[in-house]
Amino acid sequence: MKIKIILCICLAVCLTALGVSGFMLYNDYAQRQNDQNAFEQLNEVTRATNDEAIDEAVSDKTTLPNTTECTTFDDDTAAKVDEQEFVHLAGDTYRNHIHDFKTLREINSECVGWLSIYGTTIDYPVMHTPNNPEKYLNLNFYGDYSVSGVPFLDAECKLNGDNMIIYGHDMNAGTMFAPLLNYESKSFAQQHSVIQLETEQGVKKYSVYSVAKIKSNDMFYNLKNAPNKAYFEQKIKDISQKALYTIGSHPKHGQKLITLSTCTNAGQDNRLIVIAVQK
Repeated sequence: MKIKIILCICLAVCLTALGVSGFMLYNDYAQRQNDQNAFEQLNEVTRATNDEAIDEAVSDKTTLPNTTECTTFDDDTAAKVDEQEFVHLAGDTYRNHIHDFKTLREINSECVGWLSIYGTTIDYPVMHTPNNPEKYLNLNFYGDYSVSGVPFLDAECKLNGDNMIIYGHDMNAGTMFAPLLNYESKSFAQQHSVIQLETEQGVKKYSVYSVAKIKSNDMFYNLKNAPNKAYFEQKIKDISQKALYTIGSHPKHGQKLITLSTCTNAGQDNRLIVIAVQK
């Protein structure tokens, strides 16, 4: 009799634990979905409606040839083909990624950019808080608690600096910077080689150069505003040696970089970075 009672108690405890775990997982998923929905709504309400300004920002879109029939390409031409497809095949999508920064900054003055990678779910505002470096690690665009946070520019970086490092969460739901993990595959990088960053100064495009797995304290994170040519070239050489792969020639001193950084499943201090060079 006592054994049955003990078994019943154990079963009840297990069922309770299972129910609590299920509720927590569902609640976590629901929060992430709400975060994603909020970003999509923000995207919609802040898209620019000034057609003249949009046309000027993407005035080069009609100069590129049609690449709809291009299904294979080698390493040397991958980035160029992808850019052509990005602009030519998705003209409307590209145009819709032009945002009204007056509206964005009226909602939150700490927004400095909008980051997007065509063909992925990365399509988010970028925050910058030099006096509070990780402010948006667990806050949404409106300043409320959020498990997803908002991508943010390194506190010591500057727009148009030598290397703009942008951090974002790797969410299990596949949102935020989770798609960056796909860049472990070189073929994925070749097909999604264009990273776009919008600021108040306009739209800039970057071509993926390298992907690496590093620690959170890696010295590459010190490359923000290079004091000289030798420093820049040494940092590029070091990270290139650690890279999973590189595409194209090494960046030269004077070329601007953008680096997207996220956590990996390999451990708390492990990071994956995608480095791209301004076109």
